[in-house]
Amino acid sequence: MVRSGASLPGLAELAASYMAVMQRYTPHGPYVIGGFSVGGAIAYEVSRQLTEQGERVEQMVMIDTCLPGALGPGTLGRGPQAWLTRQWHALTQSGWRVLLARGMRLVEAARQAGPPDPGDSERRRMHAHMMAEFARVLSAFEQSLQPYHGAVVLYRSRGEDAYRSVAPGHGFAHMVRGPWAQVEIDGDHMGMMAPGHVEAIAADLSARLNPSSHAVAQAPASTAAHPSFHQEALT
Repeated sequence: MVRSGASLPGLAELAASYMAVMQRYTPHGPYVIGGFSVGGAIAYEVSRQLTEQGERVEQMVMIDTCLPGALGPGTLGRGPQAWLTRQWHALTQSGWRVLLARGMRLVEAARQAGPPDPGDSERRRMHAHMMAEFARVLSAFEQSLQPYHGAVVLYRSRGEDAYRSVAPGHGFAHMVRGPWAQVEIDGDHMGMMAPGHVEAIAADLSARLNPSSHAVAQAPASTAAHPSFHQEALT
């Protein structure tokens, strides 16, 4: 949790603390490590540090984890100019359907809104602070990103936020030296973890961890990002 006005430690430091807790209960691998959003970046660094120690990480999983350098213009900014930049980028990359979907959601949210909540302003302020801290930590992590020699699967949302990421593998693909797969999941960043979409992630991951009893759908490799890069789609 990011408290009001508090700063997060560096991502490598966060990863080391997670790793210490993991090894307290499971001193040695093989491990399966994963995380959602910023948690996926922590999982990347935990996995990298473990493999450096000679431990075996069977599978590393990132769920819609994206580095700032892979995002479209204006994504991390605040204020009217950043908002307009995002809308223009959405329009030029994905067309009117994205802006229309956003507008319809805003109308529906306004229709369902109840009386003003006195705590809503504080929650918005806390959320803005949290996002700024995540952006700062991820930006620093991206500048010092080191290669990972292991198997990686990235589950990427293909909802309205998909246009924002402009780099293969959300910016990680060029640093992965082991088997790599990117799987597209219905829903936007938060919606892909909701019932109706998260089951697809669970089924695909189960198939990867138990290949003898499940089939994993494969698509032709994309050599532009990584020699063993696969992009897949699930519904």
